[in-house]
Amino acid sequence: MTALAKIPIAWIPVTYINSWVDHGAERRSEYYKDILGNVHLRLGCRDGITANPFTMPVGYRPGLYIYEPIRSQSDSTTIPATINIYIDGVVTFQNYTNPYCLRGEIIYRAEN
Repeated sequence: MTALAKIPIAWIPVTYINSWVDHGAERRSEYYKDILGNVHLRLGCRDGITANPFTMPVGYRPGLYIYEPIRSQSDSTTIPATINIYIDGVVTFQNYTNPYCLRGEIIYRAEN
């Protein structure tokens, strides 16, 4: 029996807009697409001036609107928040507390 080789993951950093930045070296916002066509998006961002931190590029966009829970976290307080990913790739946050870090990871099927 032959063992399957582990394929290295090449995470792609998001391109921020509206003053959003990575939370730090260990908490970044980045994504990749697996061999089944699923996008893995992990969040680690802060300090934005609007609720729109970035847009997913063509090829990494969902076929349906996505609304998923994430966390908005300060030093010691975690606040439930949500991420919205629209079929045109626009990403927005709801119910978050700025400038604190937004954290989470979601997986969805890339269709656009």
